[in-house]
Amino acid sequence: MISRFFNNATLPEKTFKKVWKLFIFFLSLQQHIPMMRSVFIVSQNDKVMEKKCLLIPFFGSVLVFLLTCWTAAFRGPSAEWAESVSFFLFTYCMLERYAKKDTDGIPVVLMIMLGRIILEIPIRIDDFSGTIGSLFVTIVVLIAIVLSMSYWYKKKLYILILSLVIMMLLNTFGHGLWMKHVWDKVG
Repeated sequence: MISRFFNNATLPEKTFKKVWKLFIFFLSLQQHIPMMRSVFIVSQNDKVMEKKCLLIPFFGSVLVFLLTCWTAAFRGPSAEWAESVSFFLFTYCMLERYAKKDTDGIPVVLMIMLGRIILEIPIRIDDFSGTIGSLFVTIVVLIAIVLSMSYWYKKKLYILILSLVIMMLLNTFGHGLWMKHVWDKVG
């Protein structure tokens, strides 16, 4: 019955099938990678607190994405600036609030990254070549999240300055280089 449904599926249903397979793949990974187990399966100790600590960054990340995604309507690197700065600050705040030890930061950051990309996965699966121009925004945001975690981990001024310089270079020069590369491939 289900295989017949998927064989005659329309485009959104095929997208759902791809996303479902990706979800099942991630769930199968959690058996082999201990770090992933703490993200997808909550331990029996402190069950409510750990679930809350992982769900709040996830849904907060989705909310930050929805609040900043409208900046992609403007020309230029405005989307990179708005989203990378927003996610840098959001990640730092979430790590300060929900990660008590250095090792607690990894699941929180993974949930923030998942919350950032979860809404665009079906679109990118359906039409990857049509969305290649906006892929740079996602890459810059993921780099900003990692830079924020590195600053949170060490809390040194030179790491903050280096992170801001990297974000500034990616947001200004990286945007132009990425768009030039995309237009060279398209045209």
